[in-house]
Amino acid sequence: MPVTNTQFSTITCDFCKKTITYPGQEEQQILSQPENSWVIKTARIVQNLAPAPGQQRPTAFLLCSDECDAQHVATGLRNVPEPKKIISGQASAASVAQAAAVAKAAEQATAALKAGQPGIIS
Repeated sequence: MPVTNTQFSTITCDFCKKTITYPGQEEQQILSQPENSWVIKTARIVQNLAPAPGQQRPTAFLLCSDECDAQHVATGLRNVPEPKKIISGQASAASVAQAAAVAKAAEQATAALKAGQPGIIS
């Protein structure tokens, strides 16, 4: 009775958990089947540039489609949290008024750009 070693490969979407497992030597035949075309046509690997807090390396995600990619973005798992910016010191009335004016101008510029109007980029 001979011993046969067979290597299997598994590809799994990290969001919807769609999975395909196949013997390594049959890769071309399995992946060319219509029900497995997502592996070749729409699968993508997304990797953060910086590791998340508490991790040594950036996390990579394999996603099978545009739908899974969009829903994965909505989970917030890809967004590494930024540290909060705390401004210390006393704020004068003039600096508060200036900050409010800058915020209002930014809000108006955003609304104008979304409405299709030209804007000034500074």
